[in-house]
Amino acid sequence: ESLIIERVILALEKNNVKNLVKFYEHFLKEFVIVESLISSTRRAFKMFERINYRGVGLAENDLAKNYLLEQINGDAEDADFGGDENEVVASYETWNDILRRLDIIGLKDTDYLRHYLMAFVRATKKDRVFDTILKAVQGKKQAIEFLKDLDEGVTLYSRLKKPEKEDWRQYSNGAKIIEDLEAIGALDSRAVYPVLLKACKREEEGNSVGDFGELANMLLVFFFRTKTICGLSATAIENVMNTICTELRGTTIDMARIRSILKGDAIDKNSQRKISSPYPNDDEFELKFKTWETPNSGRAKYILTELEYNLQGGRNRASAVPSPNAEVEHI
Repeated sequence: ESLIIERVILALEKNNVKNLVKFYEHFLKEFVIVESLISSTRRAFKMFERINYRGVGLAENDLAKNYLLEQINGDAEDADFGGDENEVVASYETWNDILRRLDIIGLKDTDYLRHYLMAFVRATKKDRVFDTILKAVQGKKQAIEFLKDLDEGVTLYSRLKKPEKEDWRQYSNGAKIIEDLEAIGALDSRAVYPVLLKACKREEEGNSVGDFGELANMLLVFFFRTKTICGLSATAIENVMNTICTELRGTTIDMARIRSILKGDAIDKNSQRKISSPYPNDDEFELKFKTWETPNSGRAKYILTELEYNLQGGRNRASAVPSPNAEVEHI
């Protein structure tokens, strides 16, 4: 489309009416416009996915946004888009505000949508975000509610991604929670955020699964051992997170159950089979840690800083505190 516009503008600038006429005649001869009347919005979106799979597809977040706004607008052809109170306009502004706040914490909207769905709806692959929303959200009421929940979810995600003292002051171990959340960010442990997001929501609703600080630390240790040091399968790690999220959406999970799932000791309640986990045993971890190398200075700095604290007997007893601005060679 941009190429066509560019050529038309170029022809007009050169006052080349002859070429413009040829261009017009070429379109009349070679191109056919087909109108498809679709009975419902849902069918229209699904048809677009199918016939466009060989073209440059819309991003999952664009499809999701357009679908939600279409559901909120309804099927009325004469819908009013002009008033400040119009629901579509208000919803569009909410969506843009979500994008703005995600940009502040350095999170892509597609990643946020996927993590939100994994936490609150069901396991979702990267290329199935829109499909999950299509099945979960039907009609105007659900679309408005879903957008509202997405908006509230950004606030929770911000507490996890960019933790501030004010956000965790009500916890006796708030300082430790912030340290572990910052470490999760430093190690780029994106896979654990859906679990943290759902657990954080349960805390907010007064339905805690236990010590949130303990949960954050367990997830940090799990990711550090499995991915950072041992480099094990990201898919296997995500499967474990999906299992925990599924149970967090229920009512019977507790910290002991989460720990057993992470370590691969838990039994599936339905199949009665052991739940698979890539968690390495101590011997595997120790061997990998001794020979571990990384080009990532952030991860190296995190490990060296933690070693420094532990050599001094822990953070509370440390007399020499590494500066946040210190480079790796200074620690």
